[in-house]
Amino acid sequence: MPGTRNWYFGQNVPQDPNAYTIDAHGNSSFISDESSGNQFLLSPEDLAMSLANDATYKLGTPIKLLVCDAGSGAKSFAQRLADLTNVPVQASPTTVLITQRGSYWSGLPYPDSTGQYGAPMYPVYRSLRVYTPSLGP
Repeated sequence: MPGTRNWYFGQNVPQDPNAYTIDAHGNSSFISDESSGNQFLLSPEDLAMSLANDATYKLGTPIKLLVCDAGSGAKSFAQRLADLTNVPVQASPTTVLITQRGSYWSGLPYPDSTGQYGAPMYPVYRSLRVYTPSLGP
């Protein structure tokens, strides 16, 4: 949501010149659009329609989702979005964390000796998978 810590961290994520990057809260079924200050859950169909009407998105550009669990499951958000947009979609099947400097990590953070959760286990690029459009049902 604009003005929140997560929103500011997301603003620092470097743009990938080869993909349209989306960072949001979400899961394998929905992502959360908080750009207006309110929360709206978007299905892959909703996001595909939004991208088609987004002047900053060039049709045919691959998509990178920095969204927790967007690639989890056979009918994941990422796979459904790839099928709808007919472009490759990069996503992680696990947790994605963005730091205040804009770097992003994946995997569950591990607890330190006091039980507090620290840094995640590995850079997200190691867990990003590419979901390619399916040819049919």
